[in-house]
Amino acid sequence: MKDWKRIGAAMLAAGMLVSTGCGGTDGENGSDGNITNSQEDLEAFMNLEGLPIVKEGNQATLKIFVALNANASDPNDMRWTKHVEEATGIDIEWQFYSESVAGEKLKLMLAGSDEMPDIIMNSINKREVVQYMEDGMFRPIDDLIEPYMPNLAAVYEARPEYKEDSIAPDGHIYGVPYIEEMDGLGITPGPIYVYKPWLDKLGLELPTTLEEYRHFLELVRDTDLNENGKADELPFTFQYGGYDSYEGYHWIVSCFGVNDNFAHISVKNGKVINTAMEEGFRDAMEYIHEMYADGLIDKDSFSATMSGDPRARVLAKINSEEPIAASVQLFDPMGEITLSEERRSEYVPLPRLTGPNGDKSGIHYNQTEMSSATRCIITTSCKYPELAARFIDFCFDPRESVFLNWGTEDYVYVEDENGILRWDMDEDGKPALKEGYESINEMRWASTPVSGGLAILDDYFETVVEFPKDAEMIHAGQLAAGCKEYLPELEFLPDLWYTTEEMEILTQNETYVSNIVNSYVATWMQEGGAADQWDQFLEELKAANIDSVLDTYQAAYDRYLEKKQ
Repeated sequence: MKDWKRIGAAMLAAGMLVSTGCGGTDGENGSDGNITNSQEDLEAFMNLEGLPIVKEGNQATLKIFVALNANASDPNDMRWTKHVEEATGIDIEWQFYSESVAGEKLKLMLAGSDEMPDIIMNSINKREVVQYMEDGMFRPIDDLIEPYMPNLAAVYEARPEYKEDSIAPDGHIYGVPYIEEMDGLGITPGPIYVYKPWLDKLGLELPTTLEEYRHFLELVRDTDLNENGKADELPFTFQYGGYDSYEGYHWIVSCFGVNDNFAHISVKNGKVINTAMEEGFRDAMEYIHEMYADGLIDKDSFSATMSGDPRARVLAKINSEEPIAASVQLFDPMGEITLSEERRSEYVPLPRLTGPNGDKSGIHYNQTEMSSATRCIITTSCKYPELAARFIDFCFDPRESVFLNWGTEDYVYVEDENGILRWDMDEDGKPALKEGYESINEMRWASTPVSGGLAILDDYFETVVEFPKDAEMIHAGQLAAGCKEYLPELEFLPDLWYTTEEMEILTQNETYVSNIVNSYVATWMQEGGAADQWDQFLEELKAANIDSVLDTYQAAYDRYLEKKQ
């Protein structure tokens, strides 16, 4: 490890060395208490615009804490890191942890037990910003955007709603966003896919109603469709507790007029609701239990998620040598159906289904296409926040956002004759896989953090980059499921800013409420009893202060709506 004591403005034989880590007295505290460096001091070692950021003959280091997906490689070895260091002249000292442990490690840092980094990446949400901002842990960037962050400023100018939603309750902006506009791809789950050869074998068309779908499942249950002499066909399989894109049953619930999701929180007619308290949800639970009791739902759907990848059990079943799964909810068929291209082509998305009361299926996640407003945070331990701001802004250049999010140039991407970034394809028209990797996803995780402060706007497609080929299949499934119809129709609860008082209410009650709901939901689907236990369920939620929780959400949501007017 390098020594992080500040060298400051000392002139060394190799030029100016700037370590922006903790300690030292470089910079001055402004009237707001934030460190601000004079233009003269900054120009001694860095360019205030253009590249490289650090002037030739000088050295500057940023210390970055990052939470990484379990699939990611060591960021020190990533092509993206080497590209960024070469382009900006900034050396990066990574403090990297898997997502499973990063949160706890960061809490210890914020409590003062460990030295703070200059930048926190992929690890802070709005609630944590509010929790720690009064302690002076995070540096507001309001004064840095105009002089040092032109790329971010351009994004905010094009999408002012994103800037508005980045403003914390104290009126400051503390972080930069993660924006991935892909024609709605990131704000709705993948559909239920059905095994088309079995539909054809049974002489059926794609179902368009919930009852037609159920009829297909009944025939699967009763027919040896894979002709192996075993009753091993699974009409419908999913992973309860496997997050929205793999839980499956939410699509059935939506056929009863409820925009349900993993958290069971949504908005209806302007009012925040717990979806599990809706009568439509109760009726859906009765319907799903009948499916389960009739052998139409794989019993493994309710087994505990396997360690590592919560999709593991589902993916094993759709990739078995003999087909056994008739229907399953998926998000990314290209990355999830890996047995063969033939098997992948055999699963087709269900269209929008009509439920027994005329309600149509559809799910809107509780987020906008700016899924985070605080993906990168500059800490108050950073003695050169201007340098950190320029580094972060580098990532908001449209091409650089592509490289950070989806993979680097001359590896995942190549530039065509018109300057558009496209996947590097081999002579057979398939992705040119390198270094022994078996998929583009593996190459992405090896070459880039696949996240961070960045913006992919719809405007970039076919002006900067092609629409990713694997995302084409994802989006095609969503389009077939009717997303263009239901997304504009459905209300949802976006990621909100809460006051410290509101967060205290949520901290005291949210987990208790969630545990009650999840316990009943799992029981109702497997054992039944939703109608009989309905009043008891509502009484337990009331005793758990559900009204206070919903009122808290509502107050924050009302403020959000006021800002949008």
